[in-house]
Amino acid sequence: MSNLGKLTRGLKWWKDNRDLDGVLKPVISNDTDKMLDVNLFLEYCKGKDKSKVEVALHQLHLLRHAEGGVKSQLFKDLNEKVNSGSGFEVEKVVKEKK
Repeated sequence: MSNLGKLTRGLKWWKDNRDLDGVLKPVISNDTDKMLDVNLFLEYCKGKDKSKVEVALHQLHLLRHAEGGVKSQLFKDLNEKVNSGSGFEVEKVVKEKK
């Protein structure tokens, strides 16, 4: 499965594992298939508009909390880069991370 496929599956998993209030159900923290990383997220960002990327960031944030802080520093770094500056520069972030 491609990295983008893994990320898409992860985001689908997030959508399918919420209760009616949108709260994540408990997660088994050692299930590595449920852990998303910055490189997969950046692949997802390519060609997406701002609103879709913001939704994905929100989903990644919720997954991070559900996993007990897994990859929290990577998320923080990505969030700072994506939200810094006057514009939304996903392509710049993607190029910096390659």
